[in-house]
Amino acid sequence: MLQTDLPPELFFEVFLRVPAKDLVTCILVCKLWLSIIKSPKFIITHVKYLKDIRADDSLLLIEEQSAYAVSDVTFAPVGNISYSLPVRPGMDRVLGWCNGLVGLALRFDFGWKVILWNPALSKCKVIDELLDQSGEGSDGGSWSQAGTEYALGWLEIHNDLKVVKVCSRSHITEISIYSLTTGTWNPYGGEDAPAVIFAWSHFFAKGAIHWVCLAKVGNVLFCGIAAFNLVENRFIKAMKLPRECYDATDFFEGGSILELRGELAFFCSWIPGSGRGNNYFNIWAMQEYGVDSSWNKVFTMEINGIIDWPLGFTKSERLVCFFQNGIDEKAVPGVCNFSTREIQVFEGVNVINMVLDYMETALLI
Repeated sequence: MLQTDLPPELFFEVFLRVPAKDLVTCILVCKLWLSIIKSPKFIITHVKYLKDIRADDSLLLIEEQSAYAVSDVTFAPVGNISYSLPVRPGMDRVLGWCNGLVGLALRFDFGWKVILWNPALSKCKVIDELLDQSGEGSDGGSWSQAGTEYALGWLEIHNDLKVVKVCSRSHITEISIYSLTTGTWNPYGGEDAPAVIFAWSHFFAKGAIHWVCLAKVGNVLFCGIAAFNLVENRFIKAMKLPRECYDATDFFEGGSILELRGELAFFCSWIPGSGRGNNYFNIWAMQEYGVDSSWNKVFTMEINGIIDWPLGFTKSERLVCFFQNGIDEKAVPGVCNFSTREIQVFEGVNVINMVLDYMETALLI
């Protein structure tokens, strides 16, 4: 039977069950297969199908020259596949991740390129370029000197990936929004942005991107959480952090926004007056979203070392992080197990970054 004798709907259902990396070969077979697999409807349905069938989440471990996926339960390699990193002179950092895409800042002469990278397909898309403001060229200047950060989120109602660009300088915040569907940037014209967004700590949850921020109520500044709702395309009222996370001047030292059990969560690694510094941390959860008084401390732990960078929680409620045994020690990837109150580190690896909730999708095919 010729392939054209079969209805396209049948091919559609078959291709849903084909791994993303193999779809790259399938689109070379004929124009019919190409049109089905590259259609927006198929790509979005493929993402939803993968979410429905997977039992466990995967972590993507990124090394200097390659990356590979491991189970977030057993930490065993998934599929025994190594992904090649995009060709580049240097990678400064991972900006975020969403539905199999990873946002990367790649260092080039006199600036950076911001890309979306699909490891499974070995494909990437440049979405922005930044000039180095330090004047130090390719051998100097850090990403933080660029004064710009990015956050990724998935807009379910439109089945579209959004990238929010934040520029905070001199207490002025400028926002731009990128759509993967249209491939364009649009400036945010609202006047409700917080005075300063500390974009080094952000998390996508409840349809909004959240950042630690310096917000203003009347003439009073306070550190809190800013949230940009991707559905309504606007900022909602800034939320205050738990009182215990502040010092006497209403500012805080260290902390990251996360999500735990479907609730907005905050990791606080410094407690004013405790004298314990980063060796002691709390996890707070906001039981009623947007209500400052609903913060509840759900976990406290004292550790022999420093959690340098908490990335988020797995489905089994273990905290994925970078851990240091001491201030001068190299940060290594690990997982904090709350039930055993232990931190398991990845021994013998040279991981420079990690991505949570990773799956092989056909986005960017």
